[in-house]
Amino acid sequence: MSTLYGKQWGTSVYASVAAVNIYGSSLNSESSSPTVLMTNPDPPLGLTENTSLRSFTQVSFVWVDGLSNMGAPIIDYQISIADGIDANATFSIL
Repeated sequence: MSTLYGKQWGTSVYASVAAVNIYGSSLNSESSSPTVLMTNPDPPLGLTENTSLRSFTQVSFVWVDGLSNMGAPIIDYQISIADGIDANATFSIL
């Protein structure tokens, strides 16, 4: 898992701010309420076709959620397709 300033994603942190001008910096403000460091979720795992639902008009895929949602619920998935899996494949979002 990546970190931000040595803090793990999903960690609660507090912030304060100081004003700066050409003469120097002010004292720090009061601390903020706790803030959770968030980032994008981990990618889904185990993508496979559900062949039992394959027809002339549809395909079906199954997967499991990635290891971490990074502190926010998953609200959607984007499925992309490509004509091949080589290094030059271009994936298009369905």
